Amino acid sequence: MNEGIKQIYDFLNAGRVKEALVQLEGISESCNDWELRNQIREQQTAYNYLLQYAGQNAEDPNRKHIYRQIHQKALELTAWTKISLNIPYSSDPFYNQIRTFQKSAPRSYMELLLLLEAYTEDMGTLDLLFSEEKRHDQRKKICQQHEEALNELFNKTWVHFHWSEVEAEEAWKIIESLLVTSNDKAVLISAVTLNLMHIWDKRKVQFLINACRNEDLQVSQRALVGLFFVLIIYESYLDHYPEIAINLSLLTEQNKFRNDLVELQSQILMTLETDKIIQQMNTEIIPNLIKNPKLKKGNIFLNTEEGVDINPEWEAMMEKTGINDSIRKITEFQMEGGDIHMGTFCHLKDFPFFKQTSHWFYPLDFNHPEFLAISEKISKDQLKFMEIILRSETFCNSDKYSFYLSFVQMPSIAKEMNLKANMQMVEDEKEMMMDIMNPDLSATIIRRHYIQDLYRFYHIYVKKYYTEEDMGEDEYDKYDKEDNLQRKICIWNNKWCKDIFSNEIKKNIADTLLQRKSYKISSELYRNILNDEGESIEILQKIGYTLQKREIIYGAIEYYKRADLLLTDHIWTLKHLAQCYKSRNDYREALNIYKQIDRLSPDDLNIAQQISECLIMLEKYEEAIPLLYKVLYWKEDSGNAQRAIAWCLFHTRKYEESLKYYNQIFESGNPIREDWLNAGHVYLVQKDIPMAVTYYKKAKEMCKNHDEFIQLYESDLIILDERIDKEDIMIVLDLLV
Repeated sequence: MNEGIKQIYDFLNAGRVKEALVQLEGISESCNDWELRNQIREQQTAYNYLLQYAGQNAEDPNRKHIYRQIHQKALELTAWTKISLNIPYSSDPFYNQIRTFQKSAPRSYMELLLLLEAYTEDMGTLDLLFSEEKRHDQRKKICQQHEEALNELFNKTWVHFHWSEVEAEEAWKIIESLLVTSNDKAVLISAVTLNLMHIWDKRKVQFLINACRNEDLQVSQRALVGLFFVLIIYESYLDHYPEIAINLSLLTEQNKFRNDLVELQSQILMTLETDKIIQQMNTEIIPNLIKNPKLKKGNIFLNTEEGVDINPEWEAMMEKTGINDSIRKITEFQMEGGDIHMGTFCHLKDFPFFKQTSHWFYPLDFNHPEFLAISEKISKDQLKFMEIILRSETFCNSDKYSFYLSFVQMPSIAKEMNLKANMQMVEDEKEMMMDIMNPDLSATIIRRHYIQDLYRFYHIYVKKYYTEEDMGEDEYDKYDKEDNLQRKICIWNNKWCKDIFSNEIKKNIADTLLQRKSYKISSELYRNILNDEGESIEILQKIGYTLQKREIIYGAIEYYKRADLLLTDHIWTLKHLAQCYKSRNDYREALNIYKQIDRLSPDDLNIAQQISECLIMLEKYEEAIPLLYKVLYWKEDSGNAQRAIAWCLFHTRKYEESLKYYNQIFESGNPIREDWLNAGHVYLVQKDIPMAVTYYKKAKEMCKNHDEFIQLYESDLIILDERIDKEDIMIVLDLLV
């Protein structure tokens, strides 16, 4: 954002209207817009009169009202100026469209309304007025005229500065009209939303509030999404518009709106996981590498880490609250925003169809000219197949257009193979669609599709056609800044929605995010709940857990300690606290906690392993050996226990016993290179160089190359230096060349 514009917003937010107007006048001189400059001067004059009368202590019952009007107008003029400064220079579609309309102004809303209504009437009488031979061509003509009108409506609204009262009334008549299709109304709502992302307009905000009450789900749900972003972006503005604030308050009192808003918040947060989902899907085809946590003290490796596991008590609580059931339901309908198709369809947005901004927000329409043209090129069976696929709830609208456009480009053989392979799916889809009758479910699906369309628009189209400057520091663009999305697209702290998001609701959202491994937002949300409710063992544990998963170890320790103060001797808390100390290499403190756990749960072999690990790291080998024997007794196949025992015996100079355990590992058939290396060490300290070299060669064979072996060998020099001559160490290396 222009620094001067930013300063003006700062002035207005601080109530410094005069300074804002003075600076605004100066900046507006750079704009080639005489109407803008005139309106700024009018507001300056009006405000100077207000100040003059106030300074004279003159009675003015309308002073408060006039001040508010001037303040509002200053906000609007600042937004107008911000846009005007970019018009001559910016190359992105938004400004290109403004320049287009400067050359040839669009039609009025009333004119466009008549065209949209005429479309419905013309399509309704098509079969009556035209023969079958002429019907197809006439349909194409009618639909093409409708497409031109609808696109003009979208673009006109998208780039409009501020609606006049008349324009707002005319635009609302489009929503009220019984002859305008639901799809057309949905496109208008999207245009209003995109406009508000660029420029504040009180009448468009009121338009969205009113639209949220509309019985048409396409209208109400798109309006809800638009209003959500308005509340995020313009939270502070609404204080200056009491009439809007009142209407908003009335809306938020409605139970349906409150429920929809809560679900919308969850849907949006889940949609932000799209990149993660794509990555997971892409990596699932590659065999997962088993990465065991390893302990190294010299070249001994122990797999003793428990893993940062979720508290089983939480899972039980989540079951009781129905969260798991909700997750399963949401997963079934893909409502959680688990956008599994983004990875596929992001590569299918290069068709000319998507160069029109409006087309990213078109609901599916089989009468779109693009569909009509293509339908002539495919068989009836293929057309039937495509229609059923596209009517499914699996894909968002922009992906449906992508699917259709890409299908048509397939070779004929590929089309027929695709048709045959998916016929059963088509039949299943028919049955599924018969079941989708629940209006609440329909609302959820509409929101999901629209959110995904928005995500694609900003993730693909905006990044492709907009410059970095266009997507820069502008407060109106902060919804598109991926680095800040997770934090900024959260409405539970919004002053206008706080009452909607009870702590119970926030906890349910946080628990869902936790199960989906969205640790950052769930962590912040749990802390939000903690600030409201005070200390809670469950919430403290969850904050510690999410911080631990994010590797913010010091923070995790703090919250685990607070949880331990509330409920001492809680094994899960203690285990994770000990893990945190281990990750900081504070084995002494970790050992103390593991010993505490051992007193509480003496039969836990894993804890015995954890204690032995800490003892080894603290070089208390004699103390570690009895515990390792205990583990080996109860887990005879524990190669890690054998490996650790052999290493401890080596350090306590019990070489023959050490070799016995290494030989057991070799006989098991699962040795690692470190086993051969460490066995070589045992022979070397006993001055048996030939046997040492034999085992070192085995270790070397398991290394990528000689250099890797050298690095491995040299990492143990400190240990070897204590027991043998340096010359022998070097001689061994030369024997291995």
